[in-house]
Amino acid sequence: MAKSDHKCYSEQEGDWVVFRCPLCPDYERRIHSKTGEMKTEGTVGNMHKHHGVYVKPGFGTNLYCSN
Repeated sequence: MAKSDHKCYSEQEGDWVVFRCPLCPDYERRIHSKTGEMKTEGTVGNMHKHHGVYVKPGFGTNLYCSN
């Protein structure tokens, strides 16, 4: 990860895994955990790469990456 890249935090909201950037308040990427559909908001004019990982708690873990 480059120094200019932004590290996102993640959480699950219903069936959506949501990634948010603490440095870009308008940035949000959502990945639907069942369909894989992805939605991104707040990227207009944003030149930073955003990275994040979500690991679902529990024994049967699923891993989702924001990029």
